[in-house]
Amino acid sequence: MSGNEGSGMARIRLPGLSELPAQARESDEGLPAGAYVREIAYLVSMWPPGHDSDDASSWDIRVEWRGSDRWAVLHSRHCLGTDGEWDWETIPSERTDEWIAAHRFTLEAALHLAREAAPKVVVSGMTPAQAQAWEAARKSEPGGAR
Repeated sequence: MSGNEGSGMARIRLPGLSELPAQARESDEGLPAGAYVREIAYLVSMWPPGHDSDDASSWDIRVEWRGSDRWAVLHSRHCLGTDGEWDWETIPSERTDEWIAAHRFTLEAALHLAREAAPKVVVSGMTPAQAQAWEAARKSEPGGAR
């Protein structure tokens, strides 16, 4: 049982945007009025698409829209600032105008900063390159993880 059964909610599988032909992504034909699609988040990863690792997402950086054409660069619950430091992102009501100004970017700048920061993220004492090397060594050992 899926958790939605019996709740009156139907499960509908929709194709991801990348699976739709370009003209379907750009057209409102056949859609209900007022149903708009917005790109509000980007994932920046040092692991290539399709890489099979349970831990790869620990190093992911997300670029997320925060309104008014401003974007945040996030790793876990930390937000990259103009000073290059990662700061805890508090709840919206606790963010001052100064904090927002130091932690919001244009999309172009946010994606650039995220790509620049991605190889430098440290989780459990390892950068993505170190984690990938450790994982490769583990898999190459006799009886290692596969």
